[in-house]
Amino acid sequence: MLDRLAEDPRARWREVISRFHATFGDHRAVVLACAQVRGTNAEVRRLWAAVLERWVQAVASAIEGERRRGAAPDGPPARDLAIALNSMNERVWYATFAGDGPAVAEQDVVDVLLDVWLTTIYRSTTPPPG
Repeated sequence: MLDRLAEDPRARWREVISRFHATFGDHRAVVLACAQVRGTNAEVRRLWAAVLERWVQAVASAIEGERRRGAAPDGPPARDLAIALNSMNERVWYATFAGDGPAVAEQDVVDVLLDVWLTTIYRSTTPPPG
């Protein structure tokens, strides 16, 4: 998916965020339980960190690719942006799924996250296609 960003960056990022939203939403009880136990269980913390690291690497690589093709401007290190964006998603989904306010309404989560991702990466909500 991320390897096809140049085709239509907005659509590809929406697809990525939507898939994670659907997956986490379909398994919200597990997601919420893991989030709660992560603070006290080193094994869960290690496992989640490994999963998050893979996402961070994929997103950082995609941001760097968008910068190389001239679609995204230079800015903070791509890895730092990827960490911030993924961490934001994690917190927004937790608040929404747990009803742990303030929270974004579930039907608005993908649109809100997409807007933040696009403006962070491209400094615009309408990134140029390849």
